[in-house]
Amino acid sequence: MNERSERSFDLEVLDRRHNRPDFNCGVESLDRYFRRFARQDMQRDLAVVYVLNDEDANRVAGYFTLCTGAILPDDLPVSIADRLPSYGAFPAILLGRLAVDRDYQNPNLGRYLLVAAIRLSYRASRSIAAMAVTVDAIDEGAAAFYRRFGFISYPSHPLTLFLPMSMAPDLISGR
Repeated sequence: MNERSERSFDLEVLDRRHNRPDFNCGVESLDRYFRRFARQDMQRDLAVVYVLNDEDANRVAGYFTLCTGAILPDDLPVSIADRLPSYGAFPAILLGRLAVDRDYQNPNLGRYLLVAAIRLSYRASRSIAAMAVTVDAIDEGAAAFYRRFGFISYPSHPLTLFLPMSMAPDLISGR
């Protein structure tokens, strides 16, 4: 077992004690957001930022943000939109950002963060309705990552994807 696999990782809501300056996922916009704006968004109730904290190294291994959102009927595939009522918008949870620090990047950590975000979203949707989790992928590689877990691209915006909440239990349980 290597040193990293023996470390203690905790999923926590971002607070002052978390080491933001050292975070580096290699995507400048995601790094800048986390270092400079994540706490501000939380203070303004614009997003909740969750961190996967490496307690042993005092490092943030990864993070994601969640907030409310909406899906417009015209953004959905016709096969789904035709089964829904004629509303102006449908409630959703926005997975705004998801990033893993370069020193921790591996497929399992990204998957772990995604499943944690879906789990939190699913639990929230049982109290406050949300029909899906949406994400705006930063590029085609990120979109492909989400598609592997069942996310569906908007027909007119391929980098905007959604996961129907009805599919969340399967993803959470690993099916």
